[in-house]
Amino acid sequence: MDRTSSNLLVGAYLIAASCQAPQRAPAHELKSAMDMESVAITGQWTSSWIESSTLFDEVLPSWNVDLPEGAAFRVDLSVRSSGETKDSPWLDMGGWGGWPEADRAPHEFNGGAVAVDILRLDDPRSEARLRVRTRGLQAGEVIKLKRLNLCFSSRELQNTREFGPRPSEPFRMDLALRRQADERPELAPRICSPTSVAMVLEHHGASIPTAEVAALLYDAENDIYGNWNRAIQGAWLLGVPGTLIRVQSWDEACSYMAGDRPLVISIGVQPGQLTGAPYESTAGHLLLLCGFDSQGNAWVLDPATPREDLDPKRYSLAELEVVWLERGGFAYLIAPNPSFLDEG
Repeated sequence: MDRTSSNLLVGAYLIAASCQAPQRAPAHELKSAMDMESVAITGQWTSSWIESSTLFDEVLPSWNVDLPEGAAFRVDLSVRSSGETKDSPWLDMGGWGGWPEADRAPHEFNGGAVAVDILRLDDPRSEARLRVRTRGLQAGEVIKLKRLNLCFSSRELQNTREFGPRPSEPFRMDLALRRQADERPELAPRICSPTSVAMVLEHHGASIPTAEVAALLYDAENDIYGNWNRAIQGAWLLGVPGTLIRVQSWDEACSYMAGDRPLVISIGVQPGQLTGAPYESTAGHLLLLCGFDSQGNAWVLDPATPREDLDPKRYSLAELEVVWLERGGFAYLIAPNPSFLDEG
């Protein structure tokens, strides 16, 4: 299974000229769990409670963490509602490096469950906090948290919003296409996420073989290459910061893309939903969104493109609304200028 927010710092965005800002309640909100530039950990660290501006029933964390060779960390999440005296139990959201299964937090409780990399709740909550635990550190070593973000989402708002005006003026980023089909046959069908990450890394100056990126991003616990928070942490270890986001409008997409920042977007396609795609359907697939034309289409780099297909791909914006934005607008934002990713 290859799986694949509205940031509070609106003033930090460079709004693309082709879009106009719609006015509506945000379905997603991106917040930092850190109140300082970095945090050094030798054992365990717990954030303060982070309050969302609206009630949420989905939480998507991501992180950029520096760690010594042989060390490991684990990220756990707890939620509550304002005024509650009882928090949820700590829930395991993933991490990096070897970690005994017996020492991992659970993935579910009587109010919700973690689906690989996202917490989905039965009922809305208003606050969350994160805990980071470490293992394998030698004397004098620390693990440094450089970025720790939470994307809060409301399924109710997600299901009732519109996507605003579509981009009207063209722009297109110059990226090199990489194809899953160029890798080993047993690997190729599974690595849309690493292939997409490798394209973004190359665009930002870190040209690394796709197979090496895939090996780094591989999630042995779930036997997948498309764990979203591993994609962000792996890109960080390869030299480029990032965060997981959720996009609720074309204006937001343009905002995130301004400054030469392609998005890796997560789509799901049923037969007949995506004209020109090299597949009829997919339960989950990732590709690059890298521009728009003047005829209602998006420029994309699709890693599923077959070897014999040399033409750049354009997918209809109307169809992308169905296969991407209506499915939650999940995306990787990986870029070398990270200041707009953070609060404070």
